Amino acid sequence: MGLQTFDGNLPTVQEAKVGKNYLEENELFVLHILAEQFLLYVQSKAVRNKPMTMSELGAKLDDLIAVNDYEVWKGYRAGDQRRRADQHATEQYARFLVRLRKDDVQRIR
Repeated sequence: MGLQTFDGNLPTVQEAKVGKNYLEENELFVLHILAEQFLLYVQSKAVRNKPMTMSELGAKLDDLIAVNDYEVWKGYRAGDQRRRADQHATEQYARFLVRLRKDDVQRIR
C-alpha cells in the first residue's frame, strides 16, 4: 500500500485515506520545516497585533510554499475527485487485507 506512518501493528482504512501517511521521513521533515516557517510568520503578525483573515492566511501559506519552490495545490477540481480518492484508498486497503490474510494462511501451512 505504501503507508509509511500509522498507529499500532496495522493501518486503518482512515489512515490509508490521509496523504501525509504516505510521506517518507525526509518528506515529513520538509513538511515540518514549512509548517514551522508558517507558524513563525503568524506568530510575528500576532506579536505586532496585526489581524489577518483566514483567506489572507491561506494566501500567505500558498506564497510560502511557492517561495520554497514547491507547487501550490489548488484543491480538488470540479466533480467528485475527493470521493474517488477515498474510494481508491478504500479499495487498496481491502486488497492489502486480502494479501495479508493470504500470507497468514500460507504461514500456518
